[in-house]
Amino acid sequence: MGEGQQGDQRMKKGNKAILNHVEDGRRIRLFKGASGEVVYAGEFEVDHNQPWFTERAQSTDGGPERTVIVFRLKEVIP
Repeated sequence: MGEGQQGDQRMKKGNKAILNHVEDGRRIRLFKGASGEVVYAGEFEVDHNQPWFTERAQSTDGGPERTVIVFRLKEVIP
């Protein structure tokens, strides 16, 4: 657990990949929408000064509250 829709999130696997994307030579491409129309929002990077914080959120399907990681992203301007 820790990266899906239930259980406390941790800084491992996918979350760690987001945090370390620049060092790993990867880009973050953001899309808005989950079904129907999906729009490309551009390239983003994690804010170097304050990369992430945690907050409490409801688990999917009405499960118990959990701790989630929220990344602060900044748009990459070419």
